[in-house]
Amino acid sequence: MGVNKFNKIKDLISIQDRVNRLFEDVIEGEGESRHSHRTWSPKVDIYETEDTFVVKAELPEVDREDIDIEVNGSILIVSGERKYHKDVNMSSFHRMEREHGHFNRSFELPSGVDEEKVKADLKDGLLKIILKKRAGSEPTRIEIE
Repeated sequence: MGVNKFNKIKDLISIQDRVNRLFEDVIEGEGESRHSHRTWSPKVDIYETEDTFVVKAELPEVDREDIDIEVNGSILIVSGERKYHKDVNMSSFHRMEREHGHFNRSFELPSGVDEEKVKADLKDGLLKIILKKRAGSEPTRIEIE
């Protein structure tokens, strides 16, 4: 009977996940003070259309006024904070898996982006940043002679 390496690796990863959760459960008992200075990274998709670059970031329960978007030279910086539930006492939680606290993501912009024409929209916890391409920013194809 052969050894199935895939299942062995899957089992090891499963054990590691369970140990990590065990430590998280123990540490969660320390309350909000442990979490108040944590940082996290929202998941982001970046794609290109014919005339734009689009950045989509998952930011559920992050208020519009708690998000900062900045273009600094050739860098797009998205930062902010997801605050803890004000209406729920921290000691009332049985489990807290969603990340809270500050976040900061930065991305290098392609050279063809018009930094003056950046638009952002927040809807249903999804931040969408649209970066317009500059006119004439298409690459020039060079024929070999």
